[in-house]
Amino acid sequence: MKKFLRLSDEKWPFTEADLDPLMKSPNKYFKPNETEYVEPYAVEHPSFDGVLQEVIEVHPIKIDGVWAQQWQVIAKFSDTNIRGTTTTKEFYEAEALARVSAAAAEAAQAASKVEGIEILGVMCSATKEDQMGLTAVGLDYSMTTAAGDIFADTKFSFQNGSTLVITNENFSSIYSLWVPFRRSFFAPK
Repeated sequence: MKKFLRLSDEKWPFTEADLDPLMKSPNKYFKPNETEYVEPYAVEHPSFDGVLQEVIEVHPIKIDGVWAQQWQVIAKFSDTNIRGTTTTKEFYEAEALARVSAAAAEAAQAASKVEGIEILGVMCSATKEDQMGLTAVGLDYSMTTAAGDIFADTKFSFQNGSTLVITNENFSSIYSLWVPFRRSFFAPK
């Protein structure tokens, strides 16, 4: 949304709707009287820590005769007192940092599941979908071998794009590596 400065008293901000109350559509072309109002020159906001800080636009500043946007980086959190109980800025900051850390750990775990574990020279992912598929293959293997038959070779496609042929001979080797890897994502910490 465009913001304008009134030159006569340097009052700011005014929006297009403030200056043209009859404006029917936000897409309508609007240009204020340049002798009365000016849209400050756009300036990129400064870098800031998005977890603990925020940036706000403040009153424009005149530099070499040109009005320019001005930004201020402020703390996102402050102490609060609700019904006599004070919660400190530091508490809110620690809570926010813990959320960011947890999200990063979750993202790293998800990436690890997709990257997978190397089994017989193939990187085998360990996603929920992989588990469902390999459980079905494992059930087929168990039922087939319990009936005294030989398990048919099965080409399995992992979520990370790798494929592995599971055979009667390599089934135990594959599952003895893959199952503990998948289970490791659910171990209590």
